[in-house]
Amino acid sequence: MKRSFLVLSMALAVVSTTPAWAQDTAASGTRATQSTDSIVQMRSEIRAANAAYRAKVHAADRIRNQMVARARAERDKAVEAAQSGVSGS
Repeated sequence: MKRSFLVLSMALAVVSTTPAWAQDTAASGTRATQSTDSIVQMRSEIRAANAAYRAKVHAADRIRNQMVARARAERDKAVEAAQSGVSGS
């Protein structure tokens, strides 16, 4: 009984996730065209603004990570020199 329930639930999960049962299949083909709906246009502009923001933040993070790596290398070099008894100044 448990095995048949497991098989039945797995079969239902597979059937319910197929694209043939999806309700949005017709809308996916029309997404490529420009919409005249103002709410859709607004959300598209917001999505584009968010993408541009994320790109700028990602670029700033890369620069920050490079600067942190340089500072860490300088600190490690100074610590190593101090531990070996060599004066850096």
